[in-house]
Amino acid sequence: MIRTFTDCRTALATLGLLLLIGATPLTGQSGRTLFEEAYRLEGAEPDRALELYEAALQRGLPADLDRAARWRRFHLLRQLRLYPEAWLASAVLGGQARGTLKQDMLRYYKVSEGAIESYLSGTAALSSTTAQSRAALELRRAFELGSGRPVFQSEILTRMVRAGLEQQAREILTLAGGGLHPLLRADFLLAVNDVDQSAILLHDFVRQTSSPSAEEGARALYLLGRVARARGQHADAVRFFRLAAARSSGDMSLRVNALAAYSLYQMGLPEQAFDLLQGWPLQRDEEAELLALTIRTELNLDARAQTQLRARRSNLRRDLQHDPQNWLKRKALSLVEAGEVGR
Repeated sequence: MIRTFTDCRTALATLGLLLLIGATPLTGQSGRTLFEEAYRLEGAEPDRALELYEAALQRGLPADLDRAARWRRFHLLRQLRLYPEAWLASAVLGGQARGTLKQDMLRYYKVSEGAIESYLSGTAALSSTTAQSRAALELRRAFELGSGRPVFQSEILTRMVRAGLEQQAREILTLAGGGLHPLLRADFLLAVNDVDQSAILLHDFVRQTSSPSAEEGARALYLLGRVARARGQHADAVRFFRLAAARSSGDMSLRVNALAAYSLYQMGLPEQAFDLLQGWPLQRDEEAELLALTIRTELNLDARAQTQLRARRSNLRRDLQHDPQNWLKRKALSLVEAGEVGR
């Protein structure tokens, strides 16, 4: 939820971004109309804009708008740090786009160019059912070259788990042995639902680390919040998330506050959850945006949120087929189908 280990955010996720026309009722709209709507929504709803650009390209555009749509889609993927997706999108844009993207990745991850190349090669191979072995080898190499860079290594493991290569990801952790940071290992265990082992690692880390860095302290509190939430201990989760947010900055602070709001909502406190989300740029995270829309719909705060949530109906149904236990998506869909959303 809200780009956790499976975040990446930055945003993981949304790593699972699916650019499908079926997400909203687009029947009858021309490619040009879809392009204009996507351009209008770029600032407020980048995920929705990506979907519309994809729909416009599939519907058909004049040559000048086709190229513009491809560039806009590429820039949005970069902005959302969905780098492997941006790399694939850049294939038809030429060397300048790919060079710019690589420089972005080098600055963000602070790893070698070899690590970036292995990461891109491995993630591209994940989409082919006949290239899974090559994908695992490339991503293992990227993981090793990215030693000491937990954000980069987390994203590699996240993508492997999501692609069905959990066993290979576990092998990477085993090979890394004691040299792997315990917070990264605890993060991975949460991603594969091994909550108890993650909790043991975290408590050992807290007990044995006398003076963690500010980043380590915030990360440990954040992970403890996720453990508490996974166990249904929502009050404890809120407390840990608020403490983590106070010790964080930038994107991390935003994500942790959104997680605290999520836990408050699960506790049946939508007003308090909404208060916590006020003023945050939720459009930067797909699930945080869904959380805000769902709360605003339940509280009947505005018709626009209701309309936007209703437009996600087919996406929610599809996603719940793959992840039927997703509490937030079940809640959002129930509001739509129970007729609580304005018709």
